[in-house]
Amino acid sequence: MADSANVFVASPRPGGVGVFSRAPLGTALPTDAATALAVDYLDHGYLGEEGLVITTTRDTTDHKAFGGDTVATTQDNYDWMVKVILLEDGNLNVLKTTFGDDNVTDSGGLITVKHNRIRLPRSVFVLDTIGDNGVLKRQVIPVGQVVSVGDITLVHTDLVRYELDVKAYPNTAGDNVIEYIEETGS
Repeated sequence: MADSANVFVASPRPGGVGVFSRAPLGTALPTDAATALAVDYLDHGYLGEEGLVITTTRDTTDHKAFGGDTVATTQDNYDWMVKVILLEDGNLNVLKTTFGDDNVTDSGGLITVKHNRIRLPRSVFVLDTIGDNGVLKRQVIPVGQVVSVGDITLVHTDLVRYELDVKAYPNTAGDNVIEYIEETGS
């Protein structure tokens, strides 16, 4: 039976809980939606109004029999990616995720960002949201990597935005993402 209480409208969590966090690869993974993240998970501040845009791809091939009937469909590929637009240009976590940990330094008010071809590291990413009904949703990417950085525009009529595509790779159990949905009693 249809139940509108099961409809999820994602919002940032109240109380300063970040929506998009990153930690070094190998950091202990969260195992629920409600427990506060360990200090190794660094918050990235404000996101663009687009929120989190998740794309799941399953490439398939139809196999035909003599005469043209489709007799089977095989799955050739599975990919999971999230697009996020980070708005805090002065946030060291944003800059390190966008340009690489070793490419960003802060010397007491002087931030230096090196732009180069060094591959961005694989990391753990966590996406935290809350629904209108108080239900918490946490998506954990055990092995993720920023694989694309969009155009960065410096103009007097808009914010500096860092549009990142984060690809989720399968962990040792074969899971690209682990999602936790938890009622809070609200």
